[in-house]
Amino acid sequence: MEKESVVILGAGNIGRGLMARLATLTGYVPVMVDADAQFVEKLRSAGSYDVRLTAKSEKTVAVSGYRVLSTAETREIDQAVADAAFAATAVGGAHLDEVGPSLARGIARRNRPLNILICENWPRADTILRETLLKAGCSETQFACVPCSVESMARGTSALLTVLSEADEPVYADETAWRGPIPPIEGLQFTTSLEAYYARKLYTNNAGHAVLAYLGWLAECDFIHEALGVATIRDTLDELLGVAAKALVAEYALSKAEMRAHIGRLVTVRYANRRLADPIVRVARDPLRKLGPNERLMGLIRLLEKHDLPTETVSRVIGAALHYREPDDAESMTMQEIIDRSGGGGVLETICGMDVQEPVYAECLGYYERFASARGAEIN
Repeated sequence: MEKESVVILGAGNIGRGLMARLATLTGYVPVMVDADAQFVEKLRSAGSYDVRLTAKSEKTVAVSGYRVLSTAETREIDQAVADAAFAATAVGGAHLDEVGPSLARGIARRNRPLNILICENWPRADTILRETLLKAGCSETQFACVPCSVESMARGTSALLTVLSEADEPVYADETAWRGPIPPIEGLQFTTSLEAYYARKLYTNNAGHAVLAYLGWLAECDFIHEALGVATIRDTLDELLGVAAKALVAEYALSKAEMRAHIGRLVTVRYANRRLADPIVRVARDPLRKLGPNERLMGLIRLLEKHDLPTETVSRVIGAALHYREPDDAESMTMQEIIDRSGGGGVLETICGMDVQEPVYAECLGYYERFASARGAEIN
């Protein structure tokens, strides 16, 4: 019996290191589609590639039996989409509108709806793709955009095709959005409470990374695990994760024991993982997006306010983030332009969505001023 296939749009670190790996584990044939024609040819010629799984220990898994297509191979993509059991996107949120037409042509040839797992760390990613598909001529009955929360980190290595990825981190998918029977896919956990898992990821995983990145940058650290070793930064991290856990338990009735275990894993396994060697500049990049009103820091502040919990620790991180400068990061330089014109308060108002009269505005601005000469100095 011929194996069913899964179309994966994007053969990057998440596409091939996570989604293609999980597909092969469950017996599907991954069909990866990528815009980089040279990379496609190398991946195709290789016939297999390695995923190095890292957590407390490390093991290497070889992935083979896949197909890979260039975005220029439109007829082949159309047929792959028409035949697929389901699809997944891992192209980066900014490129979702580009993949719509490719999917739409194949969807038009199907006799059943196409479920599309949206594996993007991007606001409203499922809505963006849905609107793109409707604009391309698809009807609501022909597809389902299934939001996901991807908690596993994956990055490239010096070996071109090899991916370094966290082990044992599931992909959470919205069971309520999926059409038809739920497939048993190893590493894919369907849930009717995706909002809770997404909030947990945003306000613990991502917010914790923000602590280590922005305070770590001030302390002139190069990697996340180095920032974790700075006592004052670690104290701030522990405080933020502690108050975030209280808010998440109050808001979503999450298990306190599961929350403790999750935070313990973040601190002792993910952030401390020297094998991942996660650079500060990667985690800190795009500060304007990360300071947005519904993002990891401001969204957490609003949740804390809702449950009458202290916001001071998060304000400390925002104050540090306003000082982040990296010439190769366009958003950090745009943030500097805003500050040059309007001061730190300009970012708090126009990017974070704060009102000058609210207490948290003064709290954040106070930390911004306090950190004015902190680069390379001891963080207090």
